[in-house]
Amino acid sequence: MRDVTCAISTFATPPLVPLCIIYGIYVQQHGSATPWDWAIGFAYAVFAYVVVFRLIIMKAVEDPHSPYPFDTEEMQRFDRLYRRRG
Repeated sequence: MRDVTCAISTFATPPLVPLCIIYGIYVQQHGSATPWDWAIGFAYAVFAYVVVFRLIIMKAVEDPHSPYPFDTEEMQRFDRLYRRRG
């Protein structure tokens, strides 16, 4: 267990390093994952982001008849943000 603690503490020295990056480096150094594991994990993360977070959750909380409507002027700010014309 001491070996794991020493390996992690060397990566934890820079401030605000996400734990998933530290864990990924540890897994890579110890050969715990094959390239297929990385590919499947990356594909799953993209799928989860697109389907679960962007589609399901955003559509579930969306309400066209919300009692808190946004002004047209406020919504036009997104046109400038995403460089839409019109």
